[in-house]
Amino acid sequence: MKIARFLDHHGAIHHGTPLDAARALRLEGELLSGLSETGDEVSVARWLSPLVPVTIFGIGLNYRAHAEETRAAIPDNPVVFMKPITTVSGPDDAIPLPLACQRAPEVDYE
Repeated sequence: MKIARFLDHHGAIHHGTPLDAARALRLEGELLSGLSETGDEVSVARWLSPLVPVTIFGIGLNYRAHAEETRAAIPDNPVVFMKPITTVSGPDDAIPLPLACQRAPEVDYE
């Protein structure tokens, strides 16, 4: 079963099984404890990210091969970075790039 998260035209967020680009069968319950089919067909206003976004903390250059691959100096201490919830996007959302990044030779998927 495919499970997606979406916003309906009344502003409510649901989980559902996609039927096509604009409709889903609504599921009820909780994603991690169990969802069940309701049989309700719902019109989708917008597809959302699969999971509710949370702030992510990561460690950059955390292994030698990655530092060497990027030609970066091996840090004395871990490089900690944060990705706020605003960096999470849905499957059809645009990914805006700041002008400075548009001029960069490469934009990483990270």
